[in-house]
Amino acid sequence: MKVRALICLAILLAVASVGVAHAQGICGAMTCNSTQTCLGGRCLPKGSSLCGAAVCNPQQECLGNRCYARGSALCGAAVCNPAEQCLNSRCLPKGAKLCGSSVCGATEECLGNRCLPKGSSLCGSSVCNNTQECLRNQCYPKGTKLCGAAVCNSTQECLGEPVRPQCVPKGSKLCGSAVCNSTQDCLNNQCYPKGTKLCGAAVCNSTQECLGAPVRPQCQPKGSKLCGSSVCNSTQDCLNNQCHPKGTKLCGSAVCNSTQECLGAPVRPQCLPRGSSLCGAAVCSPTQECLGGAVRPQCLPRGSSLCGAAVCNPNQRCQSNHCVSR
Repeated sequence: MKVRALICLAILLAVASVGVAHAQGICGAMTCNSTQTCLGGRCLPKGSSLCGAAVCNPQQECLGNRCYARGSALCGAAVCNPAEQCLNSRCLPKGAKLCGSSVCGATEECLGNRCLPKGSSLCGSSVCNNTQECLRNQCYPKGTKLCGAAVCNSTQECLGEPVRPQCVPKGSKLCGSAVCNSTQDCLNNQCYPKGTKLCGAAVCNSTQECLGAPVRPQCQPKGSKLCGSSVCNSTQDCLNNQCHPKGTKLCGSAVCNSTQECLGAPVRPQCLPRGSSLCGAAVCSPTQECLGGAVRPQCLPRGSSLCGAAVCNPNQRCQSNHCVSR
């Protein structure tokens, strides 16, 4: 029994010894700590890996029994780093591309086995950049267009096709053999300022109008009017085929101005100051009145009164055919 007990104790001690060894990381004759791993009988940083006779650290990987930065790649006899790519067994910057015997960068493209800036285009023997277009195998700024044998720029347009194509400023128009700009109109194959109009053989400007058409067309200032053989301006009226200031009026064969009125028509029309009045054969002023009726009409100061053969002023009264003070 004692022998069996001693055997069991020995077994327990051996198991305990193995547990302690594993807890400490026994690696051959060494003991690895918690930040290490055992590789090939050596304690190395965790994440390390064996690579032939070498040991790669955690930031490396094994390629062809040699350690290289992670993301590297074999490329023929070479090894490309993470910023490179493998093209035809050559390490080239990422984004590069082969173009015939050349290598185009990331900002280039391959055209006709030539590396050219992106957006370029071949144009005959030339190369247009991205601000140009190809016309007749030549490079021109974008917005350019063909016009017969000419090339119009972006500020021009092509007029006269197909007979006589020509480049003219935008907004222009052909006018006979002339070219009118955007501020002109075409009249009788000639260019005139906008607002101009034809008037018989004449051309009226924007401050004029055409009067007398079709018999005797003529250009006159706006607001004018024909008056017999005359032309009245905007401040005049036409009376008896003559021009007179506005406010004027006919009075028989006379013309009264704006401060007058026509009295006595139709027997004896005459122009008199406004406020006047006829009194028999006389004319009373605006400060007078006509007294005496049809028998003995006479002009007297306003407020007067007849008193027999006398005339009383406004401060008098009539008493027994005599004027006495009030």
